[in-house]
Parts: sequence; C-alpha cells; structure tokens
Amino acid sequence: MCDLSAGFCLAAESVFCPGILFLGRRHDAATAIQIVESARHLGFSEINLDLMTAWPGQSEKELLEDLQYAVGLGVTHVSCYQLTIEERSRFRQWLSTNGLKEKDDGEARRFWDITENELSDFGFEHYETSNYCRPGHACRHNVAIWKGGEYYGIGTAAHSHLGNKRFANVIDTRDYIALLANGQLPEAFSEVLDPENKARECAVFWLRLFEGIDLAEFKTRTGFDFHELYAGILPGLRERGLLELEGEGRRIRVAKKHQPILDSILVELI
Repeated sequence: MCDLSAGFCLAAESVFCPGILFLGRRHDAATAIQIVESARHLGFSEINLDLMTAWPGQSEKELLEDLQYAVGLGVTHVSCYQLTIEERSRFRQWLSTNGLKEKDDGEARRFWDITENELSDFGFEHYETSNYCRPGHACRHNVAIWKGGEYYGIGTAAHSHLGNKRFANVIDTRDYIALLANGQLPEAFSEVLDPENKARECAVFWLRLFEGIDLAEFKTRTGFDFHELYAGILPGLRERGLLELEGEGRRIRVAKKHQPILDSILVELI
C-alpha cells in the first residue's frame, strides 16, 4: 500500500518527452529519473510517478513511450492526468499564439484508452479515475480522502480536513514560521461544511473509485442514506446508465464505460 509514511511521490509531467518544459514545470526528464533512482537508493519501496498526458502536440507514440519508460523505472503507482487548459489562462493564450491546439474529446478518449490498456498490460490496476497501481499498492492517503476520511497536513500550503472543517496553511515559509512562533495557527483558508454538504462532497469523491460506494459504509460515515440524499436525480442517472447498482444493491458506482466523462456526471451530484 502506498502512503506518506513509506512512500515517495514524484510529480513529473510527461517527463520523458523533450520540449515538454513549455508546460511550465521546473524540471526535465533527467531530473525526474534521477529523483526516482535516488528515492529507491534511499530505501523507499513505494514510489509514485505523476504523468501529464494529452498535452497539445503529444502523439500517441510519445504517450506509449512515456508509459513504458515510467513502468521501466520500477514504480509501484502511476497517476495519469490529462491536461486541462483553463479559459483565459496565459497558457491558453500562449498556445493560440503558437498555433497549438488542445486535444478534442475524441483524441482525449483515445489517450485515455491507450493509457488504461498499456498500464493494464504491465500489470497495473486502474482503481481510480486517474490512478493505477501494482496489486496491493493503492494509495492509502488518497483512498482515505476519496472516502471522506480525515487528514492533517503539516507544513506550508498543506491542506487538512478534520470533522466538518477544511483548512489550508499559508504558502510562504517565513509567514508560516512567524505565525507559529507567535502561537498562531498558520491558516490561510478555512471553511466549515454542514453535514449534508459534507455528505454530498463525500459521495462525489468516493465515486471516483472504480469499486464505487459501499452504501452501508457511506451511511455510517456521513449519517445520510445515499438513495434518500439523491432521491430526486438518482433514478434518472440509473436510467441513463451512468450509475449502476451492484452486489444486490449494496454498492453503487459510475459505469466503467462512462469513467472518461466522470466530471460531467459528478457535477449533477454536488
């Protein structure tokens, strides 16, 4: 199992392709590979590699090469995120100026399928929308978050979720140290969720897992019955084949064929 106490996470956007630095990362392929090798040398047995895919100009051949190289590094967990380009962002303006276009829906789906098929062939399980792992190496930290669990972040910019409160620490290290020195919590942001909103948030995150929601566990964790919480829209989602019940009605999940459009489904549950 991958967790923060025994694991090492490397964020590296499609690191194995030359020229990828136009995405704004501060490292290149050689640096990413060196860090993975150093982590293994230091004794980390659980190593995750983040890959950014479907970026403008990336070919299917380059995607395959990235995936094969990542697996060849011996990592136990791979997170693959398709690039999302925000409207009115500098990056979108830069792409337009340089004649580059983001992937359309059809291309994005092909990249999704290639990623899933290739990592599956290498023995990785696709257990969450963007996450793949060797059997038995799912990330415990992330699974806890997706199931509405509590977590405490320590350090600058760290996020926490305790009870119904969600908060984040300040980004600047000097501010962080100064606040603690003065006996103050270094919070930059906080909010308190009411029970129903927390239950809905829990449902949205939990449905990212391919195994879906254990309905009895959901009620125990949130105090809400899933069917009652979504009584107004659940029948329609099931009729459209977007959500499906399994295990004699004990579990509900997003139909696998609709996982690539997960966000458009989950927005109806918020």
